[in-house]
Amino acid sequence: HIDWPVNVAQAALGDELELPTLEPGGITYIKQHIAPGTQHDKVIRLRDKGIPYLRQTGRGDLHVHLKVQVPTALSDEQRDLFDKLARSFGHEVNPQGDKGFLGRIKDVLGG
Repeated sequence: HIDWPVNVAQAALGDELELPTLEPGGITYIKQHIAPGTQHDKVIRLRDKGIPYLRQTGRGDLHVHLKVQVPTALSDEQRDLFDKLARSFGHEVNPQGDKGFLGRIKDVLGG
């Protein structure tokens, strides 16, 4: 099993990934397509690309767990694009930002 990161755009639009596999000569990469709308923790099974069986011929399957990563720091352009995307879904986003501990206490107390 491996965890493989994909960004929000790759998950939403689909993409072709290059995934590592273990081969007798070392690590090689194979291309694997992910469909548009791929969700976090989707598992892709790559037949016969896992670890070789012990005392047998053949190999197991490699399970790739896709981890959709949401950006934590955005440029102004990226923020504008996400805002436009949210509005296209009919949702107005009102980011709170990080006010810190005292700022949150002040909000709770109504100040």
